[in-house]
Amino acid sequence: SALDALALLRKHGLDIPVILVTGSNSEEVAVRCMRAGAEDYILKSSLKRLPAAILNTISKRQAERERKATELALRRSEEQYRLITENTRDLISLLDLEFAFLYASPSFQSVLGRQPSQLIGMPCIDWLHPGDHRLLKETLDEALFFREARHAELRFRHSNQSWLTFEVAASFIFDEHARPQRALLVCRDTSDRKRAERE
Repeated sequence: SALDALALLRKHGLDIPVILVTGSNSEEVAVRCMRAGAEDYILKSSLKRLPAAILNTISKRQAERERKATELALRRSEEQYRLITENTRDLISLLDLEFAFLYASPSFQSVLGRQPSQLIGMPCIDWLHPGDHRLLKETLDEALFFREARHAELRFRHSNQSWLTFEVAASFIFDEHARPQRALLVCRDTSDRKRAERE
């Protein structure tokens, strides 16, 4: 029976679509088969529906395969970005449009001595050198205007109260309507290089 066939497909993990063609005009049978995984239910007296049902089923399966492939690619991409952000010494942060932290990479702990989770919701300028506030705002304004990364040299305060110098790339992330959603800062510590240049 159709129910037996559907049960066998489930048992063996086979992704084969089933369209039930029957002479029985029983809604109960139709409901049971649809719940068991049948794609469609066609009476023998309405076989003209069969070609459309087959095409519809093929289309649905193709869309489902594409969706799963997209989800898999997205998961792999997210995993790659997670590995990058968790293993780089660069400071990577996402800011809201008021420039408060939405995300801070684990490197904040090793580079600035600051626990990333404690930064969430805090304004990033709280740890920025007072003399660099204007430069950060100008850099972000330019990144928003030109819709591409802009660079600046900024100083951030370590938890031990010393100042470290960073090369900062600032850019914005936009939604599908080209509206800015958040700012992205990628900061590379250049303090040692600056110290060597001065010496």
